Amino acid sequence: MSRAFTAEKPFRFQFKHPCVVCNVFGHWSDKCPYLKRIPENVTEVGKGYRILDGRGLRYADMMCCLLCGKFRDHEDEDCPDLSKFIAEGHPLLNRVPRSP
Repeated sequence: MSRAFTAEKPFRFQFKHPCVVCNVFGHWSDKCPYLKRIPENVTEVGKGYRILDGRGLRYADMMCCLLCGKFRDHEDEDCPDLSKFIAEGHPLLNRVPRSP
């Protein structure tokens, strides 16, 4: 016969570090509510993320450089190796420019 374990208090995971997106304790970064919607009074998000406006919503998005492949560091336009990629004729540099 097996015995069921019953706890007096429900287990609650203790977060040791805040969320890298919103800098708040209590949830994992991939479950951050800022990834879906950012309140109007918020003007900054965590390092490596940016605020985007789309379809009437503001949300956080991770920065990514498609040239060198680094995440949460910089974007294509700010790549420190941009001159090297231009000299090599990187194929992603020939893509259609973004509209202002």
